[in-house]
Amino acid sequence: MRKNIFYKTNIAGINGFYADYAGNNSVAVFSGIARDEIYLILAESLIRNNRVDDGISVLNKLLKNRIKNNTFKPISETNESKASDVILEERGKELAFRAGLRWIDLKRLNLHSKRAIKLKRKIGNSIIELEPNSARYTFKIPDQVIVLSGIAQNP
Repeated sequence: MRKNIFYKTNIAGINGFYADYAGNNSVAVFSGIARDEIYLILAESLIRNNRVDDGISVLNKLLKNRIKNNTFKPISETNESKASDVILEERGKELAFRAGLRWIDLKRLNLHSKRAIKLKRKIGNSIIELEPNSARYTFKIPDQVIVLSGIAQNP
């Protein structure tokens, strides 16, 4: 149901993400934490703590309200790695365009070698890569904070 509700064609014929928390057609981007994100955090946490059945149960509770009535088929994954894959895929679908969440996910997932993600972009004729755990993931500390505190700037 998310695709039909959140992705629409506007009056100019442009396809895109046009929804806000109230379900209005707008270009407002979701921000702040919401119930769906809490469900996904809980499900992922349970799975990472070897409680795969509990994690999948939480995910199914969320998903049954995201799929048209009478078409929902509960997920029944018992493998931790595959269950984690399912959760991460659902995070991508459910939390699309939520301000800053992709960056947070990348930082978190890059701490685990089997989940680390290298970002690649082609800009002109150049390929730009961002390696997992690169210092380039770190924001600069504002100059005023450096002056007031005397701490060293992030590299």
